[in-house]
Amino acid sequence: MIVKGISPDVITHTSLIYGFCIVGQLKEAIGLLNEMFVFRKLNGDVYIFSILLDALCKEGNVKEAKNVLAVMVKQGIKPNVVTYTSLLDGYCLVNEVNKAKVIFNTMVQRGVIRNVCCYTVMINGLCKIKMMDEAMNLLKEMQNKKLIPDAVTYNSLIDGLCKSGRISHAWELLDEMQDSGQPANVITYSSLLHALCKNHHVDKAIAFVKKIKDKGIQPDMRTYNILMDGLCKQGRFLDAQVIFNDLLIKGYNVTVPTYNIMIHGLCSEGLFDDAESLLLKMEDNGCVPNAITYEIIIRALFENDENDKALKLLHEMIGSGQ
Repeated sequence: MIVKGISPDVITHTSLIYGFCIVGQLKEAIGLLNEMFVFRKLNGDVYIFSILLDALCKEGNVKEAKNVLAVMVKQGIKPNVVTYTSLLDGYCLVNEVNKAKVIFNTMVQRGVIRNVCCYTVMINGLCKIKMMDEAMNLLKEMQNKKLIPDAVTYNSLIDGLCKSGRISHAWELLDEMQDSGQPANVITYSSLLHALCKNHHVDKAIAFVKKIKDKGIQPDMRTYNILMDGLCKQGRFLDAQVIFNDLLIKGYNVTVPTYNIMIHGLCSEGLFDDAESLLLKMEDNGCVPNAITYEIIIRALFENDENDKALKLLHEMIGSGQ
């Protein structure tokens, strides 16, 4: 293009920067932005800056994102709700929720109207650090402003309530979610299932999975992992094994975390030979064990004075590069 004497314009640069961001080549994207301003003497717009800022924030590089924001403001370009939402998301991602709160609270002063996505990002950040009262207050604020929470908003809150031990509130919020016309999905139900298993209600958990399926919602691997892990931790390995075998028969993509759950269950039952057999089966199925897989078996073998077996497996683990 340049060889033919055609100068790239803002749209060309925007497309290229977007492409670099999509494939994670952020250094190249920043270089292209600088080239655009310094050598091409082109002016950017809020869209091109927001693309780059969002990509940096998703990588957790909030410091560089702030530099991009500073350049943006210096050029007289006013950040919009998308720009600020990306920055909020970045701060929440690196667990700097208080800094996110400052930005969130000053957006209105800067003439930026907060939307559902913006509130949801802030709510999710608060839920991750179990600041549930603040998160619930933001939900009420949304509703007072006639902003309709979406499934992501409710899922963040339900998950946060479950992990904070406020299970009854989570069930109440599920009812509110469904009454508002927002259907629950597999993510919603998995959070509630995890709470049931964590509180040792595995029979209720089994019934709950059946209820989910009766609603026409297909549980995913995460859902089944939660249930199998809950069963194993309650000493009901055989029930977990039935589910595991059924998943294999039905052709589910059984991954490393699932095998780790089952291997841990076998070790807890003292079935070390079966655990090692499953390890081999796992490899035969093209699923490469990770450090956690080996650690589960090695730790269990040492705890049961099977030191020779443990050392042999330890050497095998080192040899595999784990």
